[in-house]
Amino acid sequence: MIDGLFGDGLPDYGVVTPATRGVLQRAAPPFAGVDYVLATHVHRDHFDPASVLGHLRANPRATFISSTQAAERLREADGASARAIGARIVGVDPPRGARRRILSAASVTIDALGLPHGRTRNRATNLGYLIDIGGRRVLHAGDAEFAAADVARLGLGERGVDVALLPFWYLTSSALREVVRRDVRPASIIALHVPPADRERVMREIQAEFPNARAFGRELESIVIR
Repeated sequence: MIDGLFGDGLPDYGVVTPATRGVLQRAAPPFAGVDYVLATHVHRDHFDPASVLGHLRANPRATFISSTQAAERLREADGASARAIGARIVGVDPPRGARRRILSAASVTIDALGLPHGRTRNRATNLGYLIDIGGRRVLHAGDAEFAAADVARLGLGERGVDVALLPFWYLTSSALREVVRRDVRPASIIALHVPPADRERVMREIQAEFPNARAFGRELESIVIR
């Protein structure tokens, strides 16, 4: 689960209903079997300490992976719970352009990527994730704004990316989408942060450049990648 445990979010972006938020926090089905809870950064449309701690308390199999900034927010929110969870809270801060292996198992690897947050007054340590699972390579960039040099240093183009989850501005900016097309070369794209109020226009613009790009449009929607 990546960036799935947040609270009220931000006004321009979609949020889950309170009922679904409760299911996520209680680690109830369909979220009872989550092994890894990842957060790209601490902004409140991606991360909420109470929600994360609630899920970790309810789901003793889950490990939380994010920046040391996010790990510290958990300890600040509820030190007793964070101490009880202990080693299941993992904080890592790879520098820009660096890649850190967080998990290596028979069926999955997770690498944290040092990727800068896009332009904002409220900067936070932003992590990308490169996940190899089931023979597929998945890239989640968080709210990054990276350049071709970052892609090269991280080795993202070495084998290619099967599924890239990218903020919509990567797909509407002429300079950024050229980095996606030429350097990342994903086979499939899921656009993130598409504003619900302007979804149709934004998706028309994206699909004019990336015809196979898709975006989630409703709560608990599934998209199948073949």
